[in-house]
Amino acid sequence: GLAGLTSCSSLTAVFDRSPETSLDQVDDLLGHIERAHLECELSRQASMSVLDSLHTVVAPEFRGDAILAHQELLASLEASKAQADVLRESLAPMTDAAEAVVVTWQGDLDSFVSPRMRERSQERLQSTNALYAEVHVSLQAAAEFYQLYNLGLGDHALYLGNDLNASSVAAIQEELLLVTELAGELDARLVRCMDACQ
Repeated sequence: GLAGLTSCSSLTAVFDRSPETSLDQVDDLLGHIERAHLECELSRQASMSVLDSLHTVVAPEFRGDAILAHQELLASLEASKAQADVLRESLAPMTDAAEAVVVTWQGDLDSFVSPRMRERSQERLQSTNALYAEVHVSLQAAAEFYQLYNLGLGDHALYLGNDLNASSVAAIQEELLLVTELAGELDARLVRCMDACQ
């Protein structure tokens, strides 16, 4: 997996290049990937928390304080939106770090004396590119879906803020089922991203 980047890039130790422009770049990229893994896990927790708050408000057996429960829904929604922003914002610096690694690695290919060693390094670069592309695509897909998920939950919170009673909840049963399905899809996307980061 991507953990192999460190060993792959140890080839640059034979180059006349300082760690600041080679191995440190790899470490920087790995740090961003590890952060993406963490933010995906935090996103799973935040997205499930707001769904739990919604389910509490609309549960047929709910007998608690409706105003307080709705406020808790709004609070968890805001937390989910904030986490979605953090997840989305983690993409750009990771992309920059990956581009820096590729540019340096590609440039170092010309420094090889042995064609065979150059070919092996080129193969490793291509493999690393493919692994990173999987992380990038899965993170972008999860981040975009998370934004849409929160927008949908925002509509639910707005609806219930104006009309929270048994009949109003009964009127949106299909929508409640849909948002639950969306939560499952979001969780699956986040898990795929976490797997790609391994």
